[in-house]
Amino acid sequence: MAYTLTILRGEQPNANGDELGDSDVPVTAELVERLEAAGLDENDTDIWVLVTPADEDPGELRNVIATVDVTTYTVEIQASNADGSVWQAVAPAENVTVTGHELAQDIAINVAYNQAIADGDNWRVMVWDGANADTDNRTAAATAWGQDIRR
Repeated sequence: MAYTLTILRGEQPNANGDELGDSDVPVTAELVERLEAAGLDENDTDIWVLVTPADEDPGELRNVIATVDVTTYTVEIQASNADGSVWQAVAPAENVTVTGHELAQDIAINVAYNQAIADGDNWRVMVWDGANADTDNRTAAATAWGQDIRR
């Protein structure tokens, strides 16, 4: 899911969205680092982060310091039996939060190239939109197949 994070100073009575800690966006060290580079100061209690889904209007905002676009994905590496008829996770699915404009396919390929838990041809990286996606009942947004990744 794509979000816009807006770093604000002061009260915002017309803001539409949630504060960062109350939203579905996983707060990672990398995300905090990116927000700090954009102007977030955790020691200044008057500065806070508004989270709004990318397709929604954040409302009338004053004292905007910066905005950061983020997208959340759920990533899982899976392996299959020899004929590819049965697939299962080789590790628990993980949430990935990216700033910028990386697509699900970019994430799948990057994880496939850099993973170190699957070997051979019968594995794949599956990526779903949003954090904590239901990996059993949702169609993946992207897939990178082991046999297509050459090191």
